[in-house]
Amino acid sequence: MRPSRYVLVLLLLIVLSELLGAPRFWQPEGPAGRGGLIRLTGQLVESGTGRPIAHASVMVQAGDQVLAHKESDINGRFVLLVPEEKWAASLAMLKIRYRGHTFIQNSLEPASQQIQVEIQRRWLLDLQAGDQGGQSRHNLSDPAVGKVGTVVLPTGVN
Repeated sequence: MRPSRYVLVLLLLIVLSELLGAPRFWQPEGPAGRGGLIRLTGQLVESGTGRPIAHASVMVQAGDQVLAHKESDINGRFVLLVPEEKWAASLAMLKIRYRGHTFIQNSLEPASQQIQVEIQRRWLLDLQAGDQGGQSRHNLSDPAVGKVGTVVLPTGVN
């Protein structure tokens, strides 16, 4: 086949995919609809030492509905993508589960942001909550538990 035939076949395939409603491979993935994605990037670390907290469950939740969920990597980092239309600003919270403990930060702003979560060492070493079969709950706005630092990113910045 000559190069011009390859171009013709490719164009024909693109036209057919448009007519048949096939997914467009040249567009980024994302939810259908008008809204975009809110991107939350962050890192979980031990307060004082800065050691990463790996393999913790990190989620954004509105009421009982989990909007996004990931496990932190070996460096404590995570990326959560939440469809804008699902975010309920007054109800959204950051929830972290680690070794039988649940750490909560209420009132997350519905905007793309970078989050640094520091958790006090005593909670990271305490395994008793997990041994009791339940989750011990802690508020991250309490300095004895930890703290959350956020930087809201300008619109359009990933």
